[in-house]
Amino acid sequence: MHKGKRNAIVKALTKAGWGDAVRTDWERDGDLIIIAEQDFGKGCAGDYYRFGGDYDDFGVHNEINEIVQKYGCFTEWVHAGAFAVCRG
Repeated sequence: MHKGKRNAIVKALTKAGWGDAVRTDWERDGDLIIIAEQDFGKGCAGDYYRFGGDYDDFGVHNEINEIVQKYGCFTEWVHAGAFAVCRG
């Protein structure tokens, strides 16, 4: 992922209140990791086993998907506790 796009996504997620869930210290082609099942004040960013309501069919919070999709990216689970924001 281009560094400018990555920084813009981090800034947008932080502004929306998801900043504490974002991990930028995980480096794999510039992708970001989001801690899913810890509540940082807005509920969980994702839940591997939950869907519907605030979550998409894959258990990622709809607000996070809206933000990353705005930048042409998508989310993909790394394991049941975290998902990546991947370049589109």
